[in-house]
Amino acid sequence: MNDTFFFSAPRLKRGPLGGRELSMTLGLLWRRARGLIGTSIIWAGAWGLVGLLVGGVFWLSGATLLSLAGAQWLWVWGEVGVVTGAVSGSAFSLAVMALERRGDLSVITPFRFGTLGAVTGGLVIGAEFATTGCLTSA
Repeated sequence: MNDTFFFSAPRLKRGPLGGRELSMTLGLLWRRARGLIGTSIIWAGAWGLVGLLVGGVFWLSGATLLSLAGAQWLWVWGEVGVVTGAVSGSAFSLAVMALERRGDLSVITPFRFGTLGAVTGGLVIGAEFATTGCLTSA
């Protein structure tokens, strides 16, 4: 019987004790680290732009707080946006790695992908508000 036309999923290379080979494990770790870093950079850039927009609104409104006035609002809110975006992007990347590890990104539905992004972003922003005391009453 000739079964050369039967295509199956690629088999993992196993070592003599049944575990994965070291090169395969290191390759997987490197791929995940690149994904985490790349996602953090992309989210930091997007949230940095949002921070600049918020800072621009404060600048144009003429608001002052402590010694912040004018263009300093842009710098402060830009930094807040970049840090928030980097942390949110890392959380999103870790959530995708943990919850969707059984396949590649092509098997995740857009709804699940968007839900993971919204939930992780919301949790990070909520944690930032909670740690800075913004949610406590005076």
